Amino acid sequence: MNGIIQRLLPGANAMDLRLIGFGSVLLMFSGVGQSYFFQFIRPDVMETFALSEDQWGTFYMLGTLASGFALMLTGRIFDWFDLRVVSVIVVVGTALSCFVFANIWFVWMIVPAIFLQRQFGQGLMTHVPTAATSRYFTDLRGRATGILSASYSASEALLPQFAGLLLLIVFTWRGLYETLGFVLLLVVLPLTLWLLKGHRQRHAEYLEAQKNASEREANVPGSRRRQWTLGEVLGDRTAWMLIPTIFAPSFIFTGLIIFGLDYADELGVSDQDWRFLWMLYAIFGFVITFPVGWLVDRLTATRLAPFIAMPIAVGLLVVQPFDGAVIAMVMLLLWACGQVFTAVVSGPLLAELYGVKHLGAIKSAYASMMVVSSAGGPFVVGRFLTNGWNLKQISLIFAAYIIIAAVIAMYAVSRVDVKPLTK
Repeated sequence: MNGIIQRLLPGANAMDLRLIGFGSVLLMFSGVGQSYFFQFIRPDVMETFALSEDQWGTFYMLGTLASGFALMLTGRIFDWFDLRVVSVIVVVGTALSCFVFANIWFVWMIVPAIFLQRQFGQGLMTHVPTAATSRYFTDLRGRATGILSASYSASEALLPQFAGLLLLIVFTWRGLYETLGFVLLLVVLPLTLWLLKGHRQRHAEYLEAQKNASEREANVPGSRRRQWTLGEVLGDRTAWMLIPTIFAPSFIFTGLIIFGLDYADELGVSDQDWRFLWMLYAIFGFVITFPVGWLVDRLTATRLAPFIAMPIAVGLLVVQPFDGAVIAMVMLLLWACGQVFTAVVSGPLLAELYGVKHLGAIKSAYASMMVVSSAGGPFVVGRFLTNGWNLKQISLIFAAYIIIAAVIAMYAVSRVDVKPLTK
C-alpha cells in the first residue's frame, strides 16, 4: 500500500494523506447536489408536480443561478474561518438542503430547494476541498487534485447505485433525500472532523511559508511572480479569455446530462443500459484521473487549459451519424475525459496564474461563475427541446462553441509566462 501511495504522491506524509482523504469524502458526497444525480431523480420529481421539460429547466436554472451569485460571498468563508469550522458549516448545510428538498410540497418551493442543494452540495462541497488542496499542496498539486477528481468519479459510479438501493427501502425520492441527510450528519460529519485532525499544524506551516513570499512565488509556475487579489484577477484579460473554454464543460455537460435519459431514448438506449453506461463513464473517469494529474504536474495546468473541453466536443461530433449503445458509450467516455481534464486542470490553474494567498476569494468567484454557467445549460437545452430541436442538433452547436473557445484560450495562454514545476 505504501508503495502505491508513494507512486501517486511521492514524498507525501500522513498529514497530506489525511487532507486528501478529507477532500475525497466531501467530493464524493457533493453528488447530492450535482447534475448527474438530478438526472436520475428528475423524472420522479417532474411526475410529482406535473412539470414539463421547459418548466424543470427553468426552475433548475433559477435555483442554480441564485446559488452561483451567492457563492461569490459564501465561498470566501474559506479565507475567513478555520477549515474545520468551514467543513462543519458545509456538511451540516448540505444535510439541511436534503431535508428541505425531501419536504417540497408546493411548486414554488422547488426553486429555493434546488438553490440549497446547488449552494451546499454542488458549490461549497466542491469549492472547499479543491481550494484546500490548491492552497496546501505545491509540487504535488496536480496529482493531489487528480485524486480528488478520482473520488468524484467514484461518486458518479457509486452514489446513484447507493441511492437505488436506498429506494428499495424508503420507496420514494422524498425518503431518499431524508436518508441522505442523516448519512451526512451521522457519518460524513464525524469522519470529516477526524480527517482534519492536525490541521492546525498544517496551517501554521502554511503561514510560516507565506512570510518568505518571494522565494515561494518563484516556485509557482505562471504566477507572474506575485500574489494577485480578486480585483486584479477580475481586471486580467487573460482570465476573461480563458473563461469560455474553462466553463464550457460546466454549461454543456450540465445542460445535456440533466436530460440524460432523454438522450438515451434518442440514441435508442434503454434506461437500464444508460445506467450501466453511466457506471462505465464514471469508472473510466476514475482511472484516467491519475495520469491526468501527473500530466498537470509535468506540463502545468496553464498549458493544458485550452484543450480541456476538446474531448467533449469530439464526443458530441462522433455521435451525430450513429445511434445505439456502443456509440453512446463512446460519447460518454469522451465526456469523461473532458470532465476529468476540467476538474484536474481548473484547480491548480488558479494557483499557477494568481498565487495562493487570496485563493479562497478567487476560487469562490471561479466557483460562482461555474455554477452560473451550469445554470444556463438546462435552461438552454430545455428551450431548444420545447422548440422542436433534438439533442443531437443541440450537441452540434455545442461542439462548434467548444472549438471556438479553445482557439481563444490558446491565444490567451500564448501570452503568459509559464514555467513547469521543478522537482
